[in-house]
Amino acid sequence: MISTPAIPRVAPFVVPKLWLAGVLACVGLSAAIALGWLAWGRQAKVGLFVLQYALVLPAALAFRRTGASADGAPSGRGLRYGAIGLFCVVSMPLGAYLGESIYSGDESAYLFQARLFAAGQVSAESPAGAAPARVFRFQHHLIYDGRWFGKYPPGWPALLAPAMLLQLERFVNPLAGLAILWLTWRIGLLLFGLLVADYAVLLLAASPFFTLSCVDYLSHATACLWLALALYCLLLAWRGGHSAWYLGGMLLSLLLLSLVRPYVAAWTGSLLGLGALWLLRYRWRSALLLAVAGGATGGLGVFALLWFNKLVTGAFWPYTYALYTGTGSIAEVAVSPANLWTNFSTLTLRAVGETILASFPFVFPLAAFAVWRCRRQSKDVLLLAALAGSLVLAYLAQTHSSFSLVGERYYFETFFLMALLGAVGWTRLWQHRRTAGQFALAGCLLMQAMLYPVYLRRLLEAHEPSRKVLRAVRQISVESAVVYLQNSIEFRAFDLNPNLPDWRRTPLFLMSDPGPALRRQVACGLGRSRWIEVGYQDESGVAVVGPIHTVDCASERSE
Repeated sequence: MISTPAIPRVAPFVVPKLWLAGVLACVGLSAAIALGWLAWGRQAKVGLFVLQYALVLPAALAFRRTGASADGAPSGRGLRYGAIGLFCVVSMPLGAYLGESIYSGDESAYLFQARLFAAGQVSAESPAGAAPARVFRFQHHLIYDGRWFGKYPPGWPALLAPAMLLQLERFVNPLAGLAILWLTWRIGLLLFGLLVADYAVLLLAASPFFTLSCVDYLSHATACLWLALALYCLLLAWRGGHSAWYLGGMLLSLLLLSLVRPYVAAWTGSLLGLGALWLLRYRWRSALLLAVAGGATGGLGVFALLWFNKLVTGAFWPYTYALYTGTGSIAEVAVSPANLWTNFSTLTLRAVGETILASFPFVFPLAAFAVWRCRRQSKDVLLLAALAGSLVLAYLAQTHSSFSLVGERYYFETFFLMALLGAVGWTRLWQHRRTAGQFALAGCLLMQAMLYPVYLRRLLEAHEPSRKVLRAVRQISVESAVVYLQNSIEFRAFDLNPNLPDWRRTPLFLMSDPGPALRRQVACGLGRSRWIEVGYQDESGVAVVGPIHTVDCASERSE
C-alpha cells in the first residue's frame, strides 16, 4: 500500500476569513447605499449580487467542508420567536406610519373601494358631470355609466372595509403576515419537523421581501394567506383524518383567493386540485365528487366576480379590466410567443434578480438544493416546488411592469414555499456541522440586517410625497373647495384618491390638476366656489399649499 504525503490543512484557517471578508464587504456596500452615499441602481444591485454569490457562497460551501463537527443539525431553539418578534417590531410600527400614505394607484383603488363597502355602497356618484371623465383620471379607477369605483376584485376591499370602520385598516396586512408565519410553521412542522419549521419562519421574517410587503395596502398578503391555508388543508388531507372536511376547507380557501387575485387562484388552484385528485387516485367515486366540487367552486368564483361586475357596471361583461383599458379585452395578459419571450428576457429576469436580492441570502439555491436532495423521497417537496415556481411561469404572460419596491410583488404569494424549501436545504447542508452552521447563519443575518435599511429607505422615499401632501391638505380649513394636486417627478397626483363616497357633502374634493383653462369650470361643476393648488417640491421634499381662489359660479354659468 502506497502512502501519500499529508496535505497541510490551510483551508480551516483561510476559508472562514474569506467568508467573513465577503460578509463584511456586503455589509459595507449595503451601509453605503442605506446612507445615500451610493445610488440604489443597477451597479449597486449587481455589486451586492456578485459579492453574495461569487464570493460569499463559494466560501460558505468550502467552510461547510472544513467547519467544526457536532452531532445533529444546528439548533433551532428560539429562532421562531425571534423571527416573529422581528416581524412585529418592523411591520407594526411601519404599517402604522405608512398607513397615512400610498405609493401606487393600486393601493388608492383598493382603499376607495373599501370606503365604498364601509359606507354600504358598491359605487359612488360619478363626478364627471362637471367636466369630461378624462379630467377625473385616477389610476385604476373607473367612471362608467354615472358610477365611480375601482377596477379590482372585491375580496381585498371587503376585508379592509370592517377594519376601516374601526380605523384599523393599516394593521390588516401586518396581521395577515403574522398568520402566514404561523401557517408556514405549521406546514413545516407537518412535513419536515420542528427544526425545519423554525428555520422556515426565520428565513421568511428575516427577508425584507416578505416583511416589507406586509405593510402596504396591496392584496398580496391576503392572497398568500388564503393560498397557505388551502395548501395546509390539502396536506392535512394527505396525512389522513377527515379528508372531506380538509378538502372542503381547501376549496373554500381557493374560493376566497379567487375573489382577491383570480389569476393567482387559477394557477395555484389547478396545482392543488391535481394534488387532491392524486390523493384520491384509488377512490374514483371520491375523486369524481372532488372534481365536481372543484368545478362548482371555480364556477362559483367566476360567477361572484361577474355578479360584482354587474353591480358596479350594470352588466356581466365587459369586465372592469377591459373597461379600464377601453379595448374590450383584458390587456394585462397576453400569451403570444413574442410577448412571452420579451417578458422572459426583460421583466422576468429582472424580477427574479430583484427578488433574490430582497430575500434571505441564498434561500433560492438552498431551495434548489432541497429539491435535488429530496426529489425521489418526498412528493411534498415536489408539490411545494411546483407551487413556488408556478407564479414565475404565470407572470410570463403579464404585459406590464408591477412597479414593485422590494423584490417582485407578483411572486409574493408563493414565497413562503421558497422559505420552507430553503429551510429544508439549510438543515441538510449544515447537517453534522453545528458550529459552522451557526457561524454561517450569523453572517447571513448580518448581511440581511444591513439590507433592511436599504429597502426601508426606498420604501419611505416612495411614500413620503403622498404622506406629506395629505398632511398639508388636512391643514386646509376651507369649505366647499376643490384641491388640485400638481404632478411632479416623485408625486403622481393621479395615483392618489382620498375622496369619500359621499364626496358632494365633504369640504374638500381632491383631484389631479386639469390645467388652468379648466379649473374654474370643474370647480363650479362640482358645486364648489373655491379651488386651491397643492404640490410637492421634489428638491426640498416639502408639500406646498397655494393661495385660495374664489370663483363666481353664477357668472361662470352665464358665460
